[in-house]
Amino acid sequence: MAEHGDQAKPLAGGQSLIPLLAMRLVRPSHIVDLHRVAELQQVSVTDGRVSNGAMARQRDIEHDPRMPGLVRDAVPPVGPCRGIGHNAAVFATERMMDVVAAELEIDPLELRRRNAVRGLPWTSPVGKELDSGDYLALLKRLEEESNYRELRREQAEARSEGRLVGIGFSLFNEITASGSADYRRRGVTSVPGTDAARVVVTPAGRVEIYTSAADAGQGHAETYRTLAEREVGLRPEEIDVIEGDTASCPEGSGTIISRGAVGVVESVVEALRKAAKEDFEPGTDVTHVHDPSQVYASGAHLRGG
Repeated sequence: MAEHGDQAKPLAGGQSLIPLLAMRLVRPSHIVDLHRVAELQQVSVTDGRVSNGAMARQRDIEHDPRMPGLVRDAVPPVGPCRGIGHNAAVFATERMMDVVAAELEIDPLELRRRNAVRGLPWTSPVGKELDSGDYLALLKRLEEESNYRELRREQAEARSEGRLVGIGFSLFNEITASGSADYRRRGVTSVPGTDAARVVVTPAGRVEIYTSAADAGQGHAETYRTLAEREVGLRPEEIDVIEGDTASCPEGSGTIISRGAVGVVESVVEALRKAAKEDFEPGTDVTHVHDPSQVYASGAHLRGG
């Protein structure tokens, strides 16, 4: 990699590099396979402590003959991977709320209720804008569907018997669909931050929808057909959805950061509307590119154990 500089890209699990290659965002002259770097797969045990290389497989660690004498924990490690620090930040703030609740002798759910944002739209101290949502209703639904008061009763009963039972909360906003402006502000140039859809009407009159994101189990095709029926009156059976074809699909940011329901859907709807203005005449070929603003989807979670 030192010899070829920016023209060489490392290949580990492939989750970062392969999508970039598929979207033609990078075209390296050399791909360096890290699976042959022995040091990265090394597992060592020193004074009862295990350390491993970044590419050591969980199965290799589990079946290492030195493992039986060590204490094993069935709980997987959780860190700021796959979330740009999001997981770690949420854990810190939520743990702080629990500590404050204990110090003030206030129920943790009640403390979050008192501090939930009410007046929307609202801009946070760091400039993040929330334009909609009902956090009080979200907490109420969590309380009712989890039978929260009964959980607390069971917890108190268990502790009176010497059993430790915990109930954990989290209330946070998950960032989705960063646009180009946000990526450039952070110095990221490898991801365009835009999404796109292309609508083509074939000579036979069928409507083809091409998108910059590929389905990873979300059910894109069904969603797009439903949108086409609702927005412009097309019959679902008239529509073909094509994804992942780099020769035909428009360029965009791919299937990352939960952006499909924000940028890609918007692109599909607008492209369909443009095609509708041409009465879906055979030969119609329109593309819409959408540059989304950040969306913060809210969520509340409760876990007992």
